[in-house]
Amino acid sequence: MIDTGFLDKNANMAILIRHSERNHIPDGVHDIVTPINAQGEMIAIELGKKLRKFDRIKIISSPVERCVQTGNAIMKGFDMLTETGFSNLLGEPGPFVFDCEVAKEHFIKMTCKAVVEIQIAHKQLAGIRPIEEGSEMLKNYIVAELQANKPNNLLVFISHDAIIAPFIFQYTGEKFNHEHWIDYIDGVSFIESNNLVYIIRNGEKYELH
Repeated sequence: MIDTGFLDKNANMAILIRHSERNHIPDGVHDIVTPINAQGEMIAIELGKKLRKFDRIKIISSPVERCVQTGNAIMKGFDMLTETGFSNLLGEPGPFVFDCEVAKEHFIKMTCKAVVEIQIAHKQLAGIRPIEEGSEMLKNYIVAELQANKPNNLLVFISHDAIIAPFIFQYTGEKFNHEHWIDYIDGVSFIESNNLVYIIRNGEKYELH
């Protein structure tokens, strides 16, 4: 689960997280319908409870059902007034895919982790934008939402490992592969300070340009 200990209700902040736990999806299967499981709902509810330090939260998720379910469980744990929204930049297709049919074949034949490793190596795949371009699109979207936000109101973006892993690499240099991967409800935090936006990952702070 993402570290919530440093989140400050007096600062303008956001978090970008992977959806909560689901049952295993075999390699070679393109699946956007598998829901979060009972453990996943419990974890997301627990995150919602930890976010009660904020007056309000606004959840923006991928339209894929397991992301929507994650947001609903977070709201259940938060138990206070919550805004919700959806964005295709967070999934289906996300910021990296521009040709869904072509890109889907890469994920089926090579697995998600292998596709991300190729992106991190700055190699081009048909139907998929360069890692720099896709990351810039997602960054600009999140920063715009953050700058329109107010302190005491935490933004919660819910997305997928195939989007969050290359995005984190682009701005922190953290490499993901079959041995090191982004966990459920894990991700990266954003903070706006003195008209600058930073991301926080594993306790380290990186300025976004």
